[in-house]
Amino acid sequence: MITDRPLNEGDLATANQPLLTVMNLSRLIGKAHIPQAEAVQLKVGDPAEIKLAGLDEPVKGRVSLVSPALDPGSTTVEVWVEARKPDPALRPGMTVPVSMTAKTVQDAIVVPASAVFRSEEAGDYVMLAGSDNKAHQKKVQIGIRNKESAQIIGGINAGDPVITSGGYALPDGTQIKIEAPEKAESASSADEGEG
Repeated sequence: MITDRPLNEGDLATANQPLLTVMNLSRLIGKAHIPQAEAVQLKVGDPAEIKLAGLDEPVKGRVSLVSPALDPGSTTVEVWVEARKPDPALRPGMTVPVSMTAKTVQDAIVVPASAVFRSEEAGDYVMLAGSDNKAHQKKVQIGIRNKESAQIIGGINAGDPVITSGGYALPDGTQIKIEAPEKAESASSADEGEG
């Protein structure tokens, strides 16, 4: 596809001046710079997604390059995500969020990342809502973690009532009151046709 034509019909071309810019849009590459601790988990072929405002579904892609060198200026690693036959709304030069999946675990115990705390004495821990209406600090082992969620590989069981909001700096044994979650009001269709 021709993406640029700097000269118009009848213009005089000079030496070393491009006449047309042609791009192959059947595959696009998104370049991201990510922290080295996250890049070490990635490998070529890992699934990835490119999100684009206005599209309901993200564009599917895969990791096509994990730079072997660390950028000394930013201490990040350059990673390329390739999308083949992408949605036409995705265009070269756009700035888009990219997410990559380094590892997946089936049937994992997952809690919001904000519910996991760390202290020098206890290490990683969560606060549980006990049946005695008290908060209990419970040490846990963390597996995979991202901005939103953390996998718990030890310390609690599936179904344990983890305090997901208001647990920060809550002392062990504090009396708590558990509120029932608010029910979402169902939207009623009150529209009546006019005849």
